[in-house]
Amino acid sequence: MNEKKETKVIDILTSIPVILILLCCCLPVSCVLTAIRLARMKEKEKSYKVSTVVLAVLTFGTMILVTGMIAVETVRQSKWDKEYQSYMAAEDYVSAEQMLDEKKEQGITSSLTQSYLELYRLSGDGDKAAAVVKEYFDSLDDKTNFSEFVEEKLAEIKPELDPETQRSIDDVLAQVAAAREEKLQESIAESVALAEQQEAEEASKAAEESSKAAEKAAKESSKAAEKAAEESSKAAEKAAEESSKAAAEASKAEQERETQLQEAEEDIKDYIKNKKSSALKQLKKIDGEIFDQAWINCLTEAISNETEWTPTVKDTVSAYCSLYRESHGDTISEKAKKVMSSLETLSGYDSQIFQLENKYGSIDLENSIVYTGIFYVSGRLETAYINAFTGENQDEINSYKGEDGAAWAAYNVEYILDTAWPGNIAYVLLADKESPFPFEGAYTVTYIDTGLTKTLIDAQGFEQEAPVYKMTQDYGEMEEAGRQLSQLKAMRSQEYADLRRQLSGEESELTDGETAAAFSGDWWDINSQRCNMTITQGEDGTFYVSVNWGSSAWETTQWTLSGRYDGTAGAIVYSNCTETDYVYDDAGHETASVAYTDGTGKLYLAGGYVYWEDDKFDRSSECCFERSQY
Repeated sequence: MNEKKETKVIDILTSIPVILILLCCCLPVSCVLTAIRLARMKEKEKSYKVSTVVLAVLTFGTMILVTGMIAVETVRQSKWDKEYQSYMAAEDYVSAEQMLDEKKEQGITSSLTQSYLELYRLSGDGDKAAAVVKEYFDSLDDKTNFSEFVEEKLAEIKPELDPETQRSIDDVLAQVAAAREEKLQESIAESVALAEQQEAEEASKAAEESSKAAEKAAKESSKAAEKAAEESSKAAEKAAEESSKAAAEASKAEQERETQLQEAEEDIKDYIKNKKSSALKQLKKIDGEIFDQAWINCLTEAISNETEWTPTVKDTVSAYCSLYRESHGDTISEKAKKVMSSLETLSGYDSQIFQLENKYGSIDLENSIVYTGIFYVSGRLETAYINAFTGENQDEINSYKGEDGAAWAAYNVEYILDTAWPGNIAYVLLADKESPFPFEGAYTVTYIDTGLTKTLIDAQGFEQEAPVYKMTQDYGEMEEAGRQLSQLKAMRSQEYADLRRQLSGEESELTDGETAAAFSGDWWDINSQRCNMTITQGEDGTFYVSVNWGSSAWETTQWTLSGRYDGTAGAIVYSNCTETDYVYDDAGHETASVAYTDGTGKLYLAGGYVYWEDDKFDRSSECCFERSQY
């Protein structure tokens, strides 16, 4: 059965009508079918054999003819190409163009158009390019089939063409783009229409299915809603029960924590007061977080009423820091580390202040005024006077003059015949050295007024209340020491204020307006006498700061920064400081170089002065800015 079907199919395919039709549209297939028909001639009748021979002659003859024509055309094209290329190589562009024109008579193609464009590019006849492009465009039935290779060639040679030719070519390309856009829109419209039709059909079908599904879903939803309501009710009851239980547990945990915290605070206070080793052992057992909070609470309470840094406050803070290290030294919190760091800083200020104050004995460096006067020194009190100082008077005098010093009797100077003589007003001069005066006579003395007045009794028994002056050899040194002392005390006060804010979590009490008024203005460094600062505040509250330092007439340095006031730090905090160094040559030409742009630090007020802590190079110990009076 299958063999009969195969034979029938072969008979149809090798029939004369089929082979003739394929002869016109697909010659190779026609030849293959003719060969199959020839192979089957032996088992066929005479008429079939005759028609097969005729058909074979026709088919294979056509094949030979077509092949020959293709060969001839190939040879002719090859000869044409060789001749054309020889003209191009010889730069005979006129002959080359004539050959292109002859070929164009058969119809202008994409490749021919490209050849024209290349020819015009090489020959310099670019003005002809527009015409050939227009002719190629007009020859196209479908303008959207404009060759992309031609477009690429045009893009290559266009820059070399004159403007008019470029405009003509652009017009053609614009028409191509418009045709493509129109075709695209038509395609989109057809696609949209087809999609809408499909969508409508699908929607209709979906609506029908949806109706059925909705009916089914309604029934299922009703059952599900009833079940969900029941489950939801049970879940709500369970959640309420669990929430109540969790709240109770949280409340219990909070109460337990508060109890632990109170007990820890009591243990801490007991240890600070009695220093019992048993209490320390108990403290070591306390959870780190509980201990840390209790420690902070106790320390905050201990210094809450102490607004000034005193030895008592120092002892208190030191005791609390020692306790932390001894009990929980392996788990010190960041806040506790800051407290310990502040204690170290404050202790450093205390040490510097003590050294300055001890250097000058009982002299009030910050408030004492240094004078210069002429005195007639008559001799040491121990030899010139009897019982000059006794008891407490002598102790106070010794605190001023020091262990190796001496007290000297002096008078105002009167001149008689250009000779200095002692006057009637007596003074007591306290010297650090035992013998600052080589002989009796008039001396110019630099001194400060101690505020003391002592009764002197001379050899004849006369008494006189004499002011007591403390001699000093270096006015500038004492003035600088007084300035440093004020600065150190102000910095110590600021550090202690910062410590109290850290413990309590409070912010600075300055309002925005007070902050702006306190910082804004021009400031002058009283230490170096060569650095000035200008602070202004913008509308958004940002402070803009400019600091200028004059190293010499040829070198200056400027720092510019901006930041906002941080109430917790009690300072203007910044992270964008830029340092620029300026050098001037003999002609006054300026050379600027930027050292860095990422400086961080802060500016704060203390004792009416502005202090600058710069993290790049700490200037807090160098600069102390006083508000300029000009």
